[in-house]
Amino acid sequence: MRWKRIGLYILAGVVTILITVVALLISVDLGIFKDRIEVLATDALGRELRIDGELHANLGMNFDLYAEDVFLANPDWAKEAAFVTARKIDFSVDVWSLLKGPIEIDRLELEGVRVNIETNSEGDASWNFEALAIGVDDEPEEGDEETAIGRLPVVFSYAAITDTQISYKTPAMAKPLLFIAESFIASIADGDLEAELTGFLNEAPVHLQKKTGPVENLLNYRNVSIDVDGNIGEITIAGSAWVDNLLRPRRPRLQIDIEGPSASYLTDIFSMKPVTTGALDFSISIEESGESMVASITGVFGEFNIGVNGHFKDIQELHDIDLDFAADGPDIGAIIRMAGGEYAEVDPFDLHGRIGRSGSEVTIEDVLISIGESQMEIDGFFGEFPTANGARFSLLASGPDYGRFNRMFGLPGRLGGAFETSLTLEPQDDGRTLIELDVDSEHAKINLYSLLSRNEKFVDSTVRFSLAGPDIEIVATAAGLAGLPAEAFEITGAIDKDSAGYLVKEVRALVGDDVFRIDGHVGDNPLLGETDLAIDFSGSDFGASVAAMGGSSENLPKGEYYLRGRVEKQDDRLWLREIEAAIGDEEEYKFQISGFLTTGQELVGSQVTVHAKGASVAAWGELLELQGIPDFPFDVSADIRRGASNTHFEKGVFKSGIVVVDFDGHVGDSPLEDDMALTFDAFVPRMREVIGEFGIAIDNIPVGDLQASGSLQKKGGKLSVERFDASLNGANLLINGDIGEPLAFEGTRIRFEVSGDDLSRLLPPQYSRESLMHEFAASGRISLHDGDIEVDRLSANIGHTSFGGELTFDLDPLFDKGTFRIKADSPDLYQLLPALHEVAVPKVAKMKYRGSGHWEENFWSFENSRLELGGGFISISGSLDGPPDFDRTDLDVEWMASSVRNFSVLAGRELPDQQIH
Repeated sequence: MRWKRIGLYILAGVVTILITVVALLISVDLGIFKDRIEVLATDALGRELRIDGELHANLGMNFDLYAEDVFLANPDWAKEAAFVTARKIDFSVDVWSLLKGPIEIDRLELEGVRVNIETNSEGDASWNFEALAIGVDDEPEEGDEETAIGRLPVVFSYAAITDTQISYKTPAMAKPLLFIAESFIASIADGDLEAELTGFLNEAPVHLQKKTGPVENLLNYRNVSIDVDGNIGEITIAGSAWVDNLLRPRRPRLQIDIEGPSASYLTDIFSMKPVTTGALDFSISIEESGESMVASITGVFGEFNIGVNGHFKDIQELHDIDLDFAADGPDIGAIIRMAGGEYAEVDPFDLHGRIGRSGSEVTIEDVLISIGESQMEIDGFFGEFPTANGARFSLLASGPDYGRFNRMFGLPGRLGGAFETSLTLEPQDDGRTLIELDVDSEHAKINLYSLLSRNEKFVDSTVRFSLAGPDIEIVATAAGLAGLPAEAFEITGAIDKDSAGYLVKEVRALVGDDVFRIDGHVGDNPLLGETDLAIDFSGSDFGASVAAMGGSSENLPKGEYYLRGRVEKQDDRLWLREIEAAIGDEEEYKFQISGFLTTGQELVGSQVTVHAKGASVAAWGELLELQGIPDFPFDVSADIRRGASNTHFEKGVFKSGIVVVDFDGHVGDSPLEDDMALTFDAFVPRMREVIGEFGIAIDNIPVGDLQASGSLQKKGGKLSVERFDASLNGANLLINGDIGEPLAFEGTRIRFEVSGDDLSRLLPPQYSRESLMHEFAASGRISLHDGDIEVDRLSANIGHTSFGGELTFDLDPLFDKGTFRIKADSPDLYQLLPALHEVAVPKVAKMKYRGSGHWEENFWSFENSRLELGGGFISISGSLDGPPDFDRTDLDVEWMASSVRNFSVLAGRELPDQQIH
């Protein structure tokens, strides 16, 4: 009992709350939430909604809404800022209908509405609200049509719209289309929905009356009668219809009559360019006759006439239809332009014929089209439409201007001259269909002979074709491909379809003296199916041939060329059999490849051997838009294997001029990002000359042959060089460490060791001298960080003289600023500067230097720099402003010499020998 009592208390509480909420909703004007409503509506529509005037919304048995000065924005690209503005909106909706449907609008009153509809050249329309776009099924599922369609969602008991304007702008119209509705009244009377509209369409008075019903049928979209009567200016419209299904009509009945004073009167009303002059009279009727619907369309639009008569059973499927049609007029171009096409010429036209369909059978009889001086005749029968199986069809066309004829059908139409075209389909005794096309024109002759099979994938079909003409440049230019030579051309061949693919027989293309041949078999999927294809391309001008296939030939080598070999599918592999290519009259460039490609994703597991050589690596560099590559011959070969995410190279050899590089290893799909392991061995004889070919100044480059080897590794995103070993003129260099991110190389940290028995041989000629013929060695570490180069742990010796310390300097601009800490010791400086020995007093000059400092541009600072030489010394602290000004120089100098002559000789002057302090 206790739980029941608690339940009753809870139920009573809930009911009390609901009653209170309903009472509040009935008594509260929801217009107090105007700001919030504007925000919610703007978010939902994706455009600004603003209510600048009053807003009142009340909820009772009806939901009443009253709003003034409503603004809904257009999309940003539109010329008009507002899509809709309304001076007043006042409507009342039955609240219960919101729940049970359809929505019953008891009253709708609109006043001062302005609608600006626009489209632009990109095809955008201002009435498309992207924020409201949702997926909608266009057709109901089979067997569930009633549920999918439902009932009409909204019905009006009374609607009154006054002072309304609708403007429509589109790039195709000379001026906007403006419709002004002075009054629109809709109401339900005697079970029908009646409406009356008065207004203006581009200053032409409009008066239309419409009666639709019964309303109950309208709500269900079924068996609806429609009567329309009225006028647009002097154009009268009268019509009646009965529609079995408003959403998917199948057997509607219709009678519409439109009459006007002239065709130009109609185009003027709709702001269209004048098309023709003369009467305006259209009549459309659909009547029931037994199981068929009889349709008739007759019309006169100025000098244009149209007539269609026939019958059908179901307008949705049109599986049973029989129509006779005829149309004529003085200018087909006017019709094309009205439909949005482009056609500048004026050509009279006349067309008539018959088309019928019964199930899968389609008949085309005596269709004759005359356009200007061109004629086209069409007859045919398709027994299994839409396929060509068992079809009979013929098309004959001729005329004085091929381009003009093609342009009428939306084709480029760049070729001219007289033409004759025929297309025939004819069933054969073996069940195949013969298709034959012949085109005879001034610039091209085309013949296509095909037997089309009914089999799956058209197995047992065959095609024979030929295309020829006096000038391929004209034909290619007409197709939008420029740059081909003015040469005669001929393309011939045959292709047969079998169960595995296509048998290609003697497909040959001749362009001037260039020859393209293909023979063999191509699988339905070349990498998976049965493929065994022989190719043979050759010609006298490689650049022109590349252009013929749509490529650029500006930087390609010139001369005779060939490409030949076989491609064969075997054992799940596509084998490349002795494929070779050459360019040049003396085969200056040659390429060879053999091996196989796998059918796996990204060709994983493929293996090929590649060999390429040529007269100039610079020519291929220009093709790739790479500058500064020397004009050296090249010869490169390697065994290449495709891995899961990288490419492996074995036995790689690259020769360019006198340079030889051997390489092995693997490179990732993204060489600068993926893991890599690449070893190399390079020999560069006469290194100074080779570097000079790259346009690099060689004044500071030593003479000699360079031998280098090493390994580049990238793992975990880090690129490193392991044991880079180089030798030059008896000197050896060893480098190990990490290389930073290209191209700035930020984060580089490498260690180096260099040694040799004769420093003079490692220096450029202008710096080499006999006094430097000493053994030498150096080691240290080089780092790049924040744009600076740091050299630390530096240790070096030349003969008996040793150096050490650290050095940091700017990389860009080089040496613009930096710091240093240096120490140097020598038992006898004269070993490196023997010329001083002849003018110095002591025979041995012991040297010791310790110093540090920094510089920026041409301003140097020294911190306790001390040089001891012989029996004297000099200490410097302070700053030195470099020449020529010395304005900021502030130096503290302390020095002592046992001989003025010793220091004066070092300074470049010779004074009498005298000891000083």
